[in-house]
Amino acid sequence: MAGNNAKAPVDGAGQNDSTEIEHPTEPPLPPFLTIDELAELLRLAPKTIAEAHRRGDIPGGRSIGRRVRFSRDVILRWFDGKNDPRKRRKK
Repeated sequence: MAGNNAKAPVDGAGQNDSTEIEHPTEPPLPPFLTIDELAELLRLAPKTIAEAHRRGDIPGGRSIGRRVRFSRDVILRWFDGKNDPRKRRKK
């Protein structure tokens, strides 16, 4: 039927139990992330991010004075496996 937006029952018992998950709209990431923003994105403690940055384990980080900013684009490529800093690390 055209225009019918009713959802079919999932369990077949006539109940309208939807398996669809609604996600709230998230604001786009800023071009540069703070340690706290990156920690929230990766669900890690800010201290973990700071230590990993000092070790060189996270790409795209730049220290500006005592502050650190991470490039959103570099982080997203790294997380997708396209920019692994361990491959470039000198031993």
